[in-house]
Amino acid sequence: MKDTVSQGNNYKIYIPSSFTRSGYKLEYFATQPNGSGTVYKIGYSFVPTNNLTLYAQWKKDSHCKPDKPDRQCTFTITYNSNYSGGPREVTDTVIQGNNYKIDIPLSFTRSGYKLEYFATQPNGSGTVYKIGYTFVPTNNLTLYAQWKQDPHCKPDPCKPDKPDRQCTFTITYNSNYDCGPREVTDTVNQGNNYKIDIPLSFTRSGYKLEYFTTQPNGSGTVYKIGYTFVPTNNLTLYAKWCSN
Repeated sequence: MKDTVSQGNNYKIYIPSSFTRSGYKLEYFATQPNGSGTVYKIGYSFVPTNNLTLYAQWKKDSHCKPDKPDRQCTFTITYNSNYSGGPREVTDTVIQGNNYKIDIPLSFTRSGYKLEYFATQPNGSGTVYKIGYTFVPTNNLTLYAQWKQDPHCKPDPCKPDKPDRQCTFTITYNSNYDCGPREVTDTVNQGNNYKIDIPLSFTRSGYKLEYFTTQPNGSGTVYKIGYTFVPTNNLTLYAKWCSN
């Protein structure tokens, strides 16, 4: 392959896209076929002063698969759901030398359970890979999901597609007066902060909504507007109105 550069301009050494070789990685170029002479590394920039012929220098690489561009090798990360009722495996790829972040495949849901982490052995032994962990893979890797029963993740026959890997709680706002919209619901993921707010439809002529409580008569726990907390279960809140 030939390339050109105008006299006095910089030129950067790169790997032509057609330069692939099964099982090998192109490491650098040299001015002699046997790798001797002047070495030109990939990415090296210089100002040529004459015509130049460069010879590719290849190195055998066991990680480079025949069906991939061998100048850029990839590893396969295989996620195994590790239970009979789920999708068995989901695969992902990462380019050699790049960072990779452990994530939960969207299809990995299990009613009544939460996916806590992955491990290199089905029984949870071997190396543990926590969700969100970032590393540079050096080979192909199979990871097995490790599930934990979660009392907050209840099987719901009406919502079989609920992602139980991230459980949710329902916050129910009750207007607590006959002429208004009776209830508005909101959801929050388990472990997340939630801020008490007034639903847009909660209006009442001559009255101001001051706060919410856990009982219709105003007793129980008080939740002020704007209060932020981490819910641990479903919650029903009753509006407390005061006349203007």
